[in-house]
Amino acid sequence: MLAFFLIVMLACVQAFAASPNASLTGEELQVFPGDKFYVEGDTTDLQTYRISEPFESRMPGALRLPFSFAIDATDLHFSHRDSKWDYYTPVEGKGRAWHGLLGNVLAKGDTVGLRVHRTNGDREWFVDNSGYNGYQTIWNRRVKGKDVEVTEEGIRSILLENNRLRALEYMGVRDGQLRVRYTEVGPNPRSEEFTFPIEGHEPILIGAMGVRAEVRNISGASAHIKVLRGFQGEGWAEPKLSPRLK
Repeated sequence: MLAFFLIVMLACVQAFAASPNASLTGEELQVFPGDKFYVEGDTTDLQTYRISEPFESRMPGALRLPFSFAIDATDLHFSHRDSKWDYYTPVEGKGRAWHGLLGNVLAKGDTVGLRVHRTNGDREWFVDNSGYNGYQTIWNRRVKGKDVEVTEEGIRSILLENNRLRALEYMGVRDGQLRVRYTEVGPNPRSEEFTFPIEGHEPILIGAMGVRAEVRNISGASAHIKVLRGFQGEGWAEPKLSPRLK
């Protein structure tokens, strides 16, 4: 379940990063509908990995008796970490482990993949079949030169469990209303859209979830937004909105 949560969070973080760089407080940014103009959150930058082809091998198990494992997808995503290792796994269903006499030795939630030591960079294949055994069990062996090639695929921002990421997105103008969407990714995800009348002289002052911003040069295609103040406090109840801020 944790691995699924992190994969979903990774997808959300990547979606946030797909927009131009969100503005810093006091910086004016030109935005188009769908662009995030302000982002705050707690992310961790972690390496991602890829194997050159699907891989099948063996490693020692109970009483040092070998069993088989396989990774049937080439992209390995960050799954979780313990006190020493970062764990990377393929998408659900693409890791297997079995024994010649016992057959499948994985239960739902068990994982197969690569782990990397955070201090010395050592790499190991691992099989965590704690669910199958009923107690914590992680089998492992070093990555060998004759194994498939393992390459680093660059740094990605990962939203770890219990962290959250918040963003405001410019949604354009419709029916004389400037639209802004608030999105929160984390343990309690939410999404809400706010509208502000376009009237009077620019800049228009807007506020949502504690963020205060000026909007000018509004057209059907774009606008310029300058954030004056970031998200404030923990008041996640009902934000007080006004097109004319005090």
